[in-house]
Amino acid sequence: MPALPNDATPRARGRLLKVREAAEQLRVDESTVYRQIRRGFLPAVQIGGRRASLRLDEDELNAWLRAWPPEDVA
Repeated sequence: MPALPNDATPRARGRLLKVREAAEQLRVDESTVYRQIRRGFLPAVQIGGRRASLRLDEDELNAWLRAWPPEDVA
């Protein structure tokens, strides 16, 4: 399980998506979603303890999509 950056743990407000669901919505591979979470580009929450899984808040993901690309990338 990739480590989450400290700033990549928003409070969940919307429906929590599995990485697979987020990848389908973004039309990318699951490994891309994990990589973007690890790099701090996608907000995610870690659910559970020892066998934790990652979830992406649907509202946060949609806000992220609306803000893409960032000004310094465009």
